[in-house]
Amino acid sequence: MVITVEVTTISIDRKTLEKLSVIAVKASMTKTELVTAYVDALFKLIEEARPPSQKISLTTFDIDLLHGTLKQSFANLYDITELPDFIQNFYSCQKFIEDGEAKTRFYTKEELLKEGFNGADIDILLDEQKRRFKK
Repeated sequence: MVITVEVTTISIDRKTLEKLSVIAVKASMTKTELVTAYVDALFKLIEEARPPSQKISLTTFDIDLLHGTLKQSFANLYDITELPDFIQNFYSCQKFIEDGEAKTRFYTKEELLKEGFNGADIDILLDEQKRRFKK
């Protein structure tokens, strides 16, 4: 299912659409109104809670149906150069793999080793990639 809002299209899988439909009915809102309200509230939270230049990572959220509130958590992201080398290398490998995925390019372990990445990191990340794409 695809929801079109002005000139923006959001692709939603069937299972998520069913959940969104239930929430929309319970909230007496259209799906578009619900998604728009959530994005507006999330934008306001981020804008008020952090300076616009600081990077953040959104984490899970909780909805309190009794009180009609939604709580969204977030964590700070740090500049990768502030991390130890072995962590920088792991995330560099992860980014390389994800950039390849975005271009529908899936690297083999041998190709990643030739790029200079650590074998243990490659094994972890390629296993994770297999799990993600099995779904």
